[in-house]
Amino acid sequence: MNLQPSQDPTKNSHMITLNVGGKFFITSVSTLTADQDSLFSKMFNANYDENVPYFIDRDPELFHIILNSLRRYDVSLEIARLDEAQLLKLQNDVAYYRVQLKDTRLRAQEARQPPRQYPQKIILNVGGKTFPTSISTLTVDDDSLFAGMFDNGYSEPDNNGHYYIDRDPQLFHIILNFLRGYDVRPTIETLSEAELYLLQSDVDYYYVKSMFHLFPCLLRKQVTRFDKINCLDRGAESVSMLS
Repeated sequence: MNLQPSQDPTKNSHMITLNVGGKFFITSVSTLTADQDSLFSKMFNANYDENVPYFIDRDPELFHIILNSLRRYDVSLEIARLDEAQLLKLQNDVAYYRVQLKDTRLRAQEARQPPRQYPQKIILNVGGKTFPTSISTLTVDDDSLFAGMFDNGYSEPDNNGHYYIDRDPQLFHIILNFLRGYDVRPTIETLSEAELYLLQSDVDYYYVKSMFHLFPCLLRKQVTRFDKINCLDRGAESVSMLS
C-alpha cells in the first residue's frame, strides 16, 4: 500500500480515539500516519470522524509499544522486557498494522518464526456468512485490506478454519466478484440508494483501490465522513452512466 497521508497540517493535528480490543488510546492523525505504508495511513488518509472511536479487533496488551514507536520513542527497552509469547504477539501485531519497528530482538524472532503458509483455497467468514475463495483472488489488488491480511502470513483462522471479518456480508459478493474479474456494474446499477451507500462504505473499508473508479468520492477523496450523502449522490450518478 503506497498512499500518501494528508499534507494538511491542520487536519493532521486532529485527535483520534482508537478502541483496540476494548481499551481506548487517544492520539493524533499525524502520529498514526507517520508510517505511510501502515494500516493507519489507509484508515485516516482522508475520511475520518474525530467524534467516533474507531474499533480495532486486536489484543490491546502491546499496542502501546506500537503507538510509542509511531510517536518516535525508542521502544527497544520495552521490547527487551517481553517474554517469548509476548514477543510473538508483538510480531503478529506489527505485521497486522504494517508498521516498521527497528528492533534486533524482534527481527530475530521473525527469523525464527517464518510467516504462515496458506492453502490456495480458503473460506472467509464475513459477518457470519461464509465465502469460499482463493488467496490469488483476494490479493489481486495489492493495496487492499486482503493483501495486508495474507501477504505477510500472520492472519490466523478460527476454530472452523475460516478467516473472520467483522463486516456486513450483504454486498460482499459484489466486491469478491470484482476481484474475480467480473464486470459488476450491471449489478451495482440495480442497487437501492441504501445498498449503494453500504457498498461504497465496504469498498472504502476493504480499500479495494481498483474499484474506486465506481465511486468518484473515494477516488478523489474530496469528502469527509460528514458529507457521505452528497458523495453517494455523485457516485450513484457516475455508476448509472457506466456502460
